[in-house]
Amino acid sequence: MSGKGRVGGDRSSSIDLIVVAAGSGERMGGIDKALVRVAGAPSLHRVLLAAAASPRIRRIVVVAAASRIASYAALPWFADRVTAVVAGGATRAASVLNGLDAMRRAPGDAAAALLVHDAARPGVRREDFEQVADAAMRSGAAAPALQIGR
Repeated sequence: MSGKGRVGGDRSSSIDLIVVAAGSGERMGGIDKALVRVAGAPSLHRVLLAAAASPRIRRIVVVAAASRIASYAALPWFADRVTAVVAGGATRAASVLNGLDAMRRAPGDAAAALLVHDAARPGVRREDFEQVADAAMRSGAAAPALQIGR
């Protein structure tokens, strides 16, 4: 799967994205939350659609449970900017670290901002990614806060 992502573009406002989808689904009885359908599409698909809508997002790494790597990589709706699908770790922090390692190895230069998003949060919009990245570039780090009922 490596080498598939787009690597060109303006670095000054560019974004790299790690999407964490490595949960066990234990609290949901083993259901893969990233593939739960929300408004007609899997949660992970909705996240990748929002990411693909932003021309600023250049590279995407998806972190999945080791047992799901092959099935995720074969999903027909995966965004063309997904450069790798990698195994998660024993904890969320370890999964993010695995995503960071994969992003370091991904083709192309590092973007100006690196975002981490949970695949089980499908309500994200292109604007959310871009606004958080802009805030991180201004201040060094940022986290989103959304008004309820936006």
